[in-house]
Amino acid sequence: MAEGWSQAEISTYTEMDNLHLVLAIVCCSMLIQSTFSFGGALVALPLLALVVDVKTATVLMTLLSCSIAAVVVARRWRDVEVRNAWRLIVSACAGIPLGILFLGHVDGTVLKTVLACTVIVFTLVSLFKLKAIQLTHDNYAFVFGLISGIFGGAYNISGPPVVLYGSLVNWSPDRFRATIQSYALFTNAFAILGHCLAGNVTREVVTYYAWSLPILGVSVWLGSLVHRVIPGERYAVCVKVLLLILAARLLWSVAA
Repeated sequence: MAEGWSQAEISTYTEMDNLHLVLAIVCCSMLIQSTFSFGGALVALPLLALVVDVKTATVLMTLLSCSIAAVVVARRWRDVEVRNAWRLIVSACAGIPLGILFLGHVDGTVLKTVLACTVIVFTLVSLFKLKAIQLTHDNYAFVFGLISGIFGGAYNISGPPVVLYGSLVNWSPDRFRATIQSYALFTNAFAILGHCLAGNVTREVVTYYAWSLPILGVSVWLGSLVHRVIPGERYAVCVKVLLLILAARLLWSVAA
């Protein structure tokens, strides 16, 4: 290592050795995110944590998720279910501070287990049509948004409650994708503001983000193609199966 380098420069050089691994993980996770509107961060974070520190991984995925949401919403804003989206967003923003408060006072293992089991039960019932479950009142969005915000503020796990809500109101694939991404756009922007104020958006994060942008563009394009190819009913099944996988992974992380 060259003499005269600062410790920060040495650290950045070492981290950049992992750039190819970071970009490979980003590519897979962003393709999932672009196609199904959720799941990218939950797939990427455990893998990224193996090659970079957890804080860097979290901020990077927040920036990328916000960017991909902005692209999808800009292209598909007419498909956003506004009357549901604003309820989800407002209640989630109210729930985030509660989640931060719960983080220090409530057993995280219990909360995560309850969330994962609830998602699994409702998804299985919906998937196998054991009983017709459909939310017909728009105000249910406040409940799911609040729960999403609480888990997002406490454990950065905001996706499953909102995705579960989207599956229970039987949106079309286009409406599901656009509405979930509109929610992700605002909540991730809110989180980014918090990271900026906390000084978490470091030069390392910005460097990884800049290298990831071309991959993000390709992922959005490929995800849109895959999204259009999957028939509506099959798309709903794919969403529910992915939701089950992510809930099972959450249970596994609690048990580990």
